[in-house]
Amino acid sequence: MKNSRDNNGFVLIASILLVLFLGILLGTAISRSDMQLKESLARLSSQKAFYAAETGLQKAIYGIRRNPQWRPGQAGQPAIIDEPLRVGNDDVSEILGYYSIEIQDAPVYQTFDSVWVKTIGKDPGAPASQITRSVLARVIIENPAAFFVSTMGDLHINSGSTFDSDVLGKDIFFDVNDALNPPNLRWITVNGDIFYLSNVYGADDPYVNITGESINSPLITFAGVDIDRYRTIAQDNGRYEAGDFSWNDDINIAGVGSANGLVFAEGDIHISGEIQDSMLFVAGGNVYINGDIVSSDPNPATAPQLGLLAKKDVLIPASAPADINIEAFIMADGDTGSLGGVFLAEGPKNTKNIINFNGAMALRGQNVRTAADLNVYQIRNYTYNLQLRQNRKIPFLPFIANIVYWEEINPQEPIPE
Repeated sequence: MKNSRDNNGFVLIASILLVLFLGILLGTAISRSDMQLKESLARLSSQKAFYAAETGLQKAIYGIRRNPQWRPGQAGQPAIIDEPLRVGNDDVSEILGYYSIEIQDAPVYQTFDSVWVKTIGKDPGAPASQITRSVLARVIIENPAAFFVSTMGDLHINSGSTFDSDVLGKDIFFDVNDALNPPNLRWITVNGDIFYLSNVYGADDPYVNITGESINSPLITFAGVDIDRYRTIAQDNGRYEAGDFSWNDDINIAGVGSANGLVFAEGDIHISGEIQDSMLFVAGGNVYINGDIVSSDPNPATAPQLGLLAKKDVLIPASAPADINIEAFIMADGDTGSLGGVFLAEGPKNTKNIINFNGAMALRGQNVRTAADLNVYQIRNYTYNLQLRQNRKIPFLPFIANIVYWEEINPQEPIPE
């Protein structure tokens, strides 16, 4: 009997110890799971704060591209502090985090104006326990009309071409035709700098004269044609066309019927005429220049300016005159179904006489041999309108804004001087 009682006591003690041991294991497991859950939630909150900071940076880039003087909290502009980052639709949305934006001028960066952009992101938790992360970026800003020709694609410059300002392209080719006689017809002249993204070919040819320097440009993004933006502006106080639009008369605000100077067409725009007011024409398709487009004022400093922006291409049709004069800023965005974002004169090479172009052109030039091809005209006289850089009057033009430096910083760290 004694052994039986001893055995029963031993079993009871062992059971108690086992229960205690299991309790300790369970408690440890629960504690560890709780710690892991807290760590996981902290990582998620940190990620949300980072997404919010990056969203603030992208909003700053968007604002600068529309207005290079955009400075939240300065010059009467509203500050952006703890702006909510929402995900979802209007009916069901969730706040993913909050962001603040600060912008300050920075020194010139490789000839480009630049600004510092600092953003602070916060997770959506309670203010007292929010996790914050911050990013600092340096953004270069450039007027797309600052170059006589700018393209993210290749640019072939042929004999007989004279550019009197800077040129920007990915690969730039100087194609000298050694068969031309007399030899003076072989010359290519650029009275300015050559900005290239990748390389320059043929610049050392004896018939190529570049008065400036060849500069390896930082990679920049094409400004592009923001169709939604222009549609909204035109519908608000401009002229909106649901299809194609043609205008071959005096180009002025009253005649065209656009109070804010913008004409937007969902389709193609066909245009020629005398420029009497500074205006912007934007096509969801192509822009066709059917004849002369010249200013009513011969003084460049006071003359009105015209912008022709195409979501696809800008074309001089085969039906255009054998001699043509064009004064405009031209942009071709190269949307789906286009020739790649080009400025092109249609027809066989050297079958027309003279083109006189005064202005500037920004061309996407993707998947094409060259972004600008006006070689239908035997004589091509190009003149850069310096007023497009120094005294731009065309309304609603987009700007180039590109990040050239980025780092994550401590949220308390100030913007560099």
